[in-house]
Amino acid sequence: MNHLLTHHLPKTLFEPIVTRSFHPPKPEPDGILFIARQWGLEDAKRLVMVGDSMDDIAAGRKAGAATVLLVNEGNRELGNHEFTDCVVER
Repeated sequence: MNHLLTHHLPKTLFEPIVTRSFHPPKPEPDGILFIARQWGLEDAKRLVMVGDSMDDIAAGRKAGAATVLLVNEGNRELGNHEFTDCVVER
């Protein structure tokens, strides 16, 4: 996250940042719901969870967010999963 912000988004305010240390971790939706509350939203229905794992997609679905799978050779089968709303390759 630090690399992304420092090298690609140096002038962008990006918060809150929820990392793997947040508990309970994905696939529980708590991190996404925490972000929604920080942004003044009652729920995550106006959010999009973008990720490349089943934990990402499951957390997004459990939170009520739309889900986007960043597909790669190791997760392509998740593109057809019922929790996946959209698939992008790059």
